[in-house]
Amino acid sequence: MERGRKRITGTRTQLWRRTMVLMAVFGVFTFILLGAQLFSLQILQHHELEQRAIAQQMREITVSANRGTIFDANGAILAQSASVENVFIDPNTIYRLEQDGALIARNLAAILDVDEQMILARMQDRDSQFQTIRSRIDRDLADEVRAFIAEHEIRGVHLEPAVLRYFPHGRTASHVLGFVGADGTGMGYGVEGSFDRYLTGVNGRIVRLTNARGGAMLRASYENYYLAQPGHDLHLTIDVNIQRIMERHMNQAVYDFDLQAGGFALAMQPQTGAILGMVSLNDYDPNNHGRLSPERMDALRQQYPDNDEAFWGAVMRELEYSWRNKNIGYSYEPGSTFKMLTLAIALEEGIISPDSDRIFYCGGHMDVPGREDPVHCWNRNGHGPLTLTQVMQRSCNIGTVMLAMEIGPDLFFQYLQAFGLFETTGIDLSGEMMGLVWSEADWNSFIGYGNFSSLAAASFGQTFTLTPIRMVTLTSALVNGGYILVPYIGERVVAQDGTVVREGERVVRRQVISRETSEWVRHFMESTVADPLWGTGSNAAVPGFRIGGKTGTSVDTVLEALTGRTEYVLSFVGVAPMDSPEIVLLVALQSPGPNNTTYPSGGQMAAPLAGRMLAEILPYLGVASQLGDEERVNAQVPYVRRQTVEEARAELIAEGFRVLIQGDGEIAGRRVVDQMPAGGAIVMVGTEVILFLEGARPEGEVTVPDVTGLRYQEARAVLEARGLYASRSGAAANHNAIVVYSQSRQPTEVVRRGTVIELTLIDISR
Repeated sequence: MERGRKRITGTRTQLWRRTMVLMAVFGVFTFILLGAQLFSLQILQHHELEQRAIAQQMREITVSANRGTIFDANGAILAQSASVENVFIDPNTIYRLEQDGALIARNLAAILDVDEQMILARMQDRDSQFQTIRSRIDRDLADEVRAFIAEHEIRGVHLEPAVLRYFPHGRTASHVLGFVGADGTGMGYGVEGSFDRYLTGVNGRIVRLTNARGGAMLRASYENYYLAQPGHDLHLTIDVNIQRIMERHMNQAVYDFDLQAGGFALAMQPQTGAILGMVSLNDYDPNNHGRLSPERMDALRQQYPDNDEAFWGAVMRELEYSWRNKNIGYSYEPGSTFKMLTLAIALEEGIISPDSDRIFYCGGHMDVPGREDPVHCWNRNGHGPLTLTQVMQRSCNIGTVMLAMEIGPDLFFQYLQAFGLFETTGIDLSGEMMGLVWSEADWNSFIGYGNFSSLAAASFGQTFTLTPIRMVTLTSALVNGGYILVPYIGERVVAQDGTVVREGERVVRRQVISRETSEWVRHFMESTVADPLWGTGSNAAVPGFRIGGKTGTSVDTVLEALTGRTEYVLSFVGVAPMDSPEIVLLVALQSPGPNNTTYPSGGQMAAPLAGRMLAEILPYLGVASQLGDEERVNAQVPYVRRQTVEEARAELIAEGFRVLIQGDGEIAGRRVVDQMPAGGAIVMVGTEVILFLEGARPEGEVTVPDVTGLRYQEARAVLEARGLYASRSGAAANHNAIVVYSQSRQPTEVVRRGTVIELTLIDISR
C-alpha cells in the first residue's frame, strides 16, 4: 500500500517537473517571440509607426501659394492672385461634442448664401472630418463666419486660406494669358501655361493636433503654420492699350461683316521680335473659362433637348475652340501677302533690279508646265502691261509667277527653308504648330516630273499653309534688314526679392536677305498702300503716316477640309512707319456671313481695318504725323465756350471750320454758352460749328442713321441733317468708288445731338 503511494507521488512529481520544464520552455519561447516583436516595432518599424502616429495625431492642411503677378509692358496688372478662404465643417467633431447642427446649418447658409439642406446632409457623414461648404470666399464673408463661430463657441467649423486667380481686364488678352485650373496649375495656350514653372510658388501648410478619432482636441490648441512662398512675377511685352485697340476693331469687324469664324490679329516689333498685341476670336473670359454664355448654353440645349451626352460634348467642343490661340495654333493660306517674299528672292538673287524698266504682260492667265489648267490672275480680264512696281501694287498673280519661274524651284525652296516655313518660330507660348508644306522629297518629285504647279501657286501664297506668327515673323525679316528673329512675349521674370530670373531678348536665327533688299521691299510695300489709284492696299492708308503693306484673299483650306464649305480668309499685313518700322501688323477676317454687304477681299475688308488700328497705335507709339495744316482731313474743335462771339469765330475760322451763330438779338460782344460739336471733338476740316448764345442751347436726342455703303459726301450730308457730325479715316475721298465701310455708332442707336460719328472709307474698286 505504502509502495503504491510512493509510486503515485513519484509520478505526480515527475509530471509536475515536466510541466514546469514545458512552461519554462514555452515561457522562454514566448519571451523570444515578444522580444522579436518588440525589436521589430521599436527598431525596424520605428520610423513607419512614428509617421503613422503623427498622421493620426495631426491634421495637415495645404495652403496654396500665390502665383506670381502678370504685368503688361507698362506695369498694368493682367493677372494676380487674391487671398481668399474656404469654409469646411468637421462632422465627426460636431457629432461627438453634440454641437447644434441646425444652428450651424442655418447660420452658415445665411452668411454664405448656400443651401441649408446641403449643409445638414454633409453633417450626416459622421466619420468624416472634412466637408467643404463653400470655397474661395472674400475677407468680409470670412470675418462673418469667424464672428459666428466665436459668438456661439462653435467647434467643428473651420476656415482655411486659399488662393483665387483673378484677371482684372476680363476677356482682354485672354489667349495671351491662358487660365488657371482648379488645382492652381496654369493651363491654356497662354503664358499661365507656358510660364507655369516660374509663376507657381511653393505651397505652405497648417498642422493641427487631433484626438484619436481625428477630431479637434478639447483642451489642446496646437497649430503650426508654414508660410507659402509666392511665385515669380512675369512682365510681358504686350501693351494692354494696343491690345484693346486691336480687340475693339476686331470685334467691330465681326458685326460689320457678319464673321462666322471670327478672325485674328497680331502685332510685333520687327526689330526685336517683341509681341505688342495678339487677338484671337472667338475669345473667352479667363475668370470663367469653363462656362459658355447663358445664351449659347440655351442654344445648344435647344439643339440637343433630349441628349445630355451630345449636349455636353458640344459644350466642351465650343469651350476648347474658344481657348485656342489662332495666332500660334492655326494655319491658313497666306494668299497674296506672300508675294512680297517672292519679290524679295528675285531682288536678292539679282533676277531683277528694283528700278528695272522691264514690262510684265498679264493677259489674265498663264500656262505652267505640269498644270492641266492655266494659272489665273485674280483679275480674269488681265492687267495688261505692268512694271515691277505695278505688279506688286495691283497684286498681279501672273507677274509674280513669272518671277518665280525665273527664280527656279531649287532656289525658291531654299528660301522657303531659310524663311522658316519648315520649323516653328520658337515663341515662348505653348501649342505652336507648323503649317502644312511640302516635304523636300515631294517638292523634288514634282519638279523631277516637270510639274511646276507647286512653284507657281506658292509664289502667290497658295497650296500651303503657315501660322499667323510665322507670317508676321517672315514679314518682319523682309523689313528689318533681313533678320529672322525668335518672337517672344515674356519680357522678364522677376523673383519677389527683385532678382531677374529670366529675361526676353532679341534672338537672331539667321539673316535671309541683305539690308539693301529689305529697303527695296519696304519701298514696294509702301507704294502698294500709298498709291490711291492702283495700290490694292490703299484702303489701309492713314493720312500723315508712311504705311506699307500687302493684301491677301484665300480659301480657308482648314475649314474646307473639316466641313466641305468654301469660306475665305481676308488678310492684310501692314508695316509702319516705313523709314524705320516700329510695328508689323497682321489682320485676318474669317468667313463673312450672309449679312455681309462688302465685297469679300483683303483690300476692301482687312486693309481698312488695319488702317484704323494703325491710326490709333502709331500716335500712341510716339510716331508723329507728317501732315501739314493744308493737308489735314480731320481737326480738333477748339474749346470756345465763355469766349465772345468775335473771339470764338476768329479761332474757329483759323482752324479751318465754318461758323453758325444761334441766338436772338444783337450778338456783338455776347459770350458763347455752348457749342456743337463740343470742344475737343475730332471732326472733318470744314465742318460747320454752331455757337449757341444765352437762351439757345442744343437740345434733344437723335437716332443714328445707317450710312454704310454711301459715298462720303452723301453720308456726311445725311448725318449733318440730323445734327450729327462726321470724322473720317481710310481711303482718300477723291473719286466715286470711295464709300463708307463702317461707322463708329450703330444704326438705330440713340445719341445726343452733336455727337461725332467716325466714318471709315474704302475704295470698292480695289
